[in-house]
Amino acid sequence: MKWLWLKASDVWLFRTGHPFNAGQNDTARSLFPPSPLTVAGALRGAVIQKNGISWQDYSQATEDSEIVRLVGKRGLGNVGDFAMQGPFIACYEPETNLFYRYFPTPSDIVSPEILDGESPQTKTDTIILHPEEKSNFYSSMELQPLNADVDVEPHPGTWIREDVFTNYLQGIPPQYDRLVKSESLYTSEYRFGIGMDYRLGTVNREEGLLYQAEFIRPQPQIGLLVRIADIITENLGTEGAFSLGGERHTANFKLLEDSEVYTPPTFEPGGQFKVIVLTPSYFTGGWQPADWSSLLNGDVTLMSAVVDRPQKIGGWDASAGEPRTMHHFVKPGSVYYFQGSPNINGESITENPPDFGENVAAALGFGQFALGRWTY
Repeated sequence: MKWLWLKASDVWLFRTGHPFNAGQNDTARSLFPPSPLTVAGALRGAVIQKNGISWQDYSQATEDSEIVRLVGKRGLGNVGDFAMQGPFIACYEPETNLFYRYFPTPSDIVSPEILDGESPQTKTDTIILHPEEKSNFYSSMELQPLNADVDVEPHPGTWIREDVFTNYLQGIPPQYDRLVKSESLYTSEYRFGIGMDYRLGTVNREEGLLYQAEFIRPQPQIGLLVRIADIITENLGTEGAFSLGGERHTANFKLLEDSEVYTPPTFEPGGQFKVIVLTPSYFTGGWQPADWSSLLNGDVTLMSAVVDRPQKIGGWDASAGEPRTMHHFVKPGSVYYFQGSPNINGESITENPPDFGENVAAALGFGQFALGRWTY
């Protein structure tokens, strides 16, 4: 697989999973980074166009055709040889001449709560939570409470650079000033629009259809990193552009060498390990799968978890011209604590929603994760 660097030529529009209809809602919110479905769909579409195939011809392609072998059939039952990891917010750092990914600050990184009269600027330390040791008081509980001895607060809306994240995985708390606020990576711009009559392809003349949409403007050094299968890069080329997100805004892409992207050191987490979700994960049990041991391919016991509210993901099926079924995914930054010995095969921990084919969620970039250490 190879890394692909995506840069916005202007702004991007990536709708959240919340329903929106001009006349019923006044603001269309955006999500950054976008859902793996959004980027994977755009890349599959770019490959189709690069091969000079129309949407009509693609919809009629047979299972043994070259294009179906490459990107699968329309819908999510089969994605062919397409495989992707990401997308991740990333930054090019001229000082090191490397690209670094940014991850949502894990939910178990917290700080002592700010007291009255204190300002956030006085905060210097963070704490990494972990399960408390078992006691008679907690022996009947399925999951163990965490070790917060004082009132603490999490850091939603902040990000952690990959090299700092690597230290966190080994149990080293980041300094508070190493947590990056969203506005340092991208800003939001609101623009007005008028509801469309898509049957005629014109502006709808009814009253009350004025709305505003939130667009994402990445900072100058910020873009998206995705890692895609070699056979897909061979069809895309080393650089170019394709439409990404709403209103057909452009993503300029460039193929990167592995040496241009920061590579974290590897380590064995040991018998007490935690799983940090990096891209949305789908589990049949909502916040967890039916059987962790099967998913992690080992004898493991879930000890505790810090799980955020679910992320709703649906999207638009461009080939069918209709919305996709919406599903609830575990949000990136969620943390699961285990005891045991995993033997994870592959780069993802996710199950498949009912309308996805076998192993399709992992192939589209869902369920990316990192393993870290924890101790009592």
